[in-house]
Amino acid sequence: MRPLLTRLEQRSERIHGVRINYSASYWTPPMTPKLAFDLESRQIEKLDLEPMVSITEYFDLFVNVILGVGLVFELPVLIFFLTLLRLASPAFLVRHSRYAILIIFIIAAVVTPTPDVFNMMLFAVPMCLLFYVGILAGYLLVLHRENRRFPWRKTLTIVLPLLLLLAIVGYIAVTKHVIKLVPHWPFVTH
Repeated sequence: MRPLLTRLEQRSERIHGVRINYSASYWTPPMTPKLAFDLESRQIEKLDLEPMVSITEYFDLFVNVILGVGLVFELPVLIFFLTLLRLASPAFLVRHSRYAILIIFIIAAVVTPTPDVFNMMLFAVPMCLLFYVGILAGYLLVLHRENRRFPWRKTLTIVLPLLLLLAIVGYIAVTKHVIKLVPHWPFVTH
């Protein structure tokens, strides 16, 4: 193994001009952030490397994503105030929800830092859920305004069987199909 490493080290030194010392790579002395930054900047200058992301680009991306996510979480409040001011009703919002979902996906595509669908869905799905939470809040406001009560019996006859079905499916998946729950992504393993 050692002759192979020596040949690889020599080849790396010939191509890159940097000698690899594997014996020193096992232990790194503790460094302060300033020392680490100085060491990194000297290595970048020595190798004539140019950073791919500048600090300005990083903060621009960070601010855009944080502002986008912050505005998204105001969606239920916005829908509630539109209902409070009688500019929109929950029935109108439900009737035109397909246009709202289209607009939500367009906003998610703009706010998402990468062009892939998975990250866009990470933004769009919570936005859709928040849209419907806002509609529910507006519906409760309309019920209060009209001195009506929330139809708990009808709601519970729909929601409880769905929750029971979900619990049964989860129980069968864990006991019969040897699926284990773990505290990290993807939260289930075989």
